Amino acid sequence: MAAVKDSLLAQVAEVLPSSGNKVTVVGIGMVGMASAFSILAQGVSKEVCLIDVCADKLQGELMDLQHGSNFLKNPQITASTDFSISANSRLCIVTAGVRQKEGESRLSLVQRNTDILKNIIPKLVEYSPDTILLMVSNPVDIMTYVAWKLSGLPKNRVIGSGTNLDSSRFRFLMSQRLGVAPTSCHGWIIGEHGDSSVPVWSGVNIAGVRLRELNPTIGTGEDPEKWNELHKQVVDSAYEVIKLKGYTSWAIGLSTASLASAILRNTSSVAAVSTSVLGEHGIDKDVFLSLPCVLNANGVTSLVKQILTETEVQQLQKSANIMAEVQAAGASIDRVQKHNLDLLSEQLNRGWHAFCDAPVDEGVMSLFEGINPSDARLHVMTITNQSIQLPIKAIPEIRDFDINARRRTLIYVNAFHTADSYFSVQEHLMLLQRTRRDLNVIVVDFATNVAQLYYTVRHHLSVHGYSIYKLLSSLSEAGIQAEDITLAGHSSVANRVVVLHGEGDVFGVRLPIGHIDVYPNGIGYFPRRKLQPGCETKICSHMYPFVLFMEALIEGVMIPATKCDNWAKFRQGDCSFENTLNIGLTYPPNAKGLYFCMTQPNPPFTYMEHGLRYKGRQPDSQPSNALA
Repeated sequence: MAAVKDSLLAQVAEVLPSSGNKVTVVGIGMVGMASAFSILAQGVSKEVCLIDVCADKLQGELMDLQHGSNFLKNPQITASTDFSISANSRLCIVTAGVRQKEGESRLSLVQRNTDILKNIIPKLVEYSPDTILLMVSNPVDIMTYVAWKLSGLPKNRVIGSGTNLDSSRFRFLMSQRLGVAPTSCHGWIIGEHGDSSVPVWSGVNIAGVRLRELNPTIGTGEDPEKWNELHKQVVDSAYEVIKLKGYTSWAIGLSTASLASAILRNTSSVAAVSTSVLGEHGIDKDVFLSLPCVLNANGVTSLVKQILTETEVQQLQKSANIMAEVQAAGASIDRVQKHNLDLLSEQLNRGWHAFCDAPVDEGVMSLFEGINPSDARLHVMTITNQSIQLPIKAIPEIRDFDINARRRTLIYVNAFHTADSYFSVQEHLMLLQRTRRDLNVIVVDFATNVAQLYYTVRHHLSVHGYSIYKLLSSLSEAGIQAEDITLAGHSSVANRVVVLHGEGDVFGVRLPIGHIDVYPNGIGYFPRRKLQPGCETKICSHMYPFVLFMEALIEGVMIPATKCDNWAKFRQGDCSFENTLNIGLTYPPNAKGLYFCMTQPNPPFTYMEHGLRYKGRQPDSQPSNALA
């Protein structure tokens, strides 16, 4: 039986894949969606593509718009996290970016959004080499300059929304004072979209009547009517709206649609947009600022040569100098970050307190990749001795990676992952797994460099603790019993917890009876101690006690240990090695201080050529543990 569609329609010709007026909007925040909706509602384009990294929100926005297609004259609306969907776009509008934090410097915001653009602009140009880029992300003038540098497109095809909205606000405020429609008020704001913007009072007019001819002091400090307050209101408008509703959206969305209309409909309309101004009005800096421009299907094809007063020219040049300073400062960020990392490495050698109190520039350090807690990684070691890396957010998927409910499970929280620790943890645990065929091994890496470690310690401990809880919950859902899970790391979620690295005040287990940190012997901090038998290196010396120690935790046996008063004494080898005691998986009553695992001539395990062999297991008297 033929399908209903085949019975209904007789195809005469191929359907064209695109209308030729395709618009892609990158970023579906408030501004992005207001821009997309305005373009659709005004019929500027019948083919709109949405791109964002948040797949669920993206699908929701797509469905919401598609359900209204009947009222928008049947547009074609698509969405994806994959940039390939943007192919053959005539116009790409970029609204993606981060909002400015309270007290954040412009330099910090610039670098954070620059890092975002590095992942956006090249992909847009790859799939749409003939496109025009319309930048809306703030600070828009700097972002337009960055987009031009990243894209390789000619300057006329990289445009910023600039002061188009500022000029609209200016005209609206004028209309409120004069009692005429905003479209009948003619005035321009040029320069930076921001604090250093320039109101062109010399050209403000109604029906050709220049207001400065009626009031020679208009826009100056001597004006008794204080018209200059209008410009301050323009500059403060966005801050006021944000204070009242939390964000700006509709006005910038309508402004964006207006610019898109001029480009797609080839109208050659004049609008104040951000473009290259080198050589204009005596500007000798390679920056992007707003001037009245002719917009059409080829982008910016002409600049209007405004006749400005000497004061206005000076203000415009000052705005250009500010932009140039921010761009130059951006180039020095790498040097500041290098100083940050050098300082942290130096302070780490002095101890945790010095490390946490290091006078680093957090604003600059937060700009770099890997700082977000979601950048943490999981290493799932399969029974076939493969190590599969997953992002921490993939915890719910972990059951799909060779996690067997019939095996015991060891979770090792490797708070600071370095090249050395990779070998001395990752490789050692794989060795352990090869010797035992009944073990799931999961390694969690929260930090791979000192910058990540700094943010982990200072800001993300509670987030990482919740990640461990989610991991334990996921394993429980996979059918693994709590009593079969051994957790070595900085968490107090279950009773079977031993801290292997770090100090109590940072990574220590917090218990009502106090705290205790346990370290395996032989990790290179004992200059006075000999290497393990048969070892010629510290790495090898570390391997035997580390693997034995993990085995002891899994089996729940008592471990020979000695107590040190503090971390500094441990590093110096200044511990009372005669004061040896046994500690198991339940801490001694009122335990405080640092305990260090010590191997002995006749340990409870024997390292043999074919692996570890347990000599005998002590009866386990501990109650079953809960995961929460």
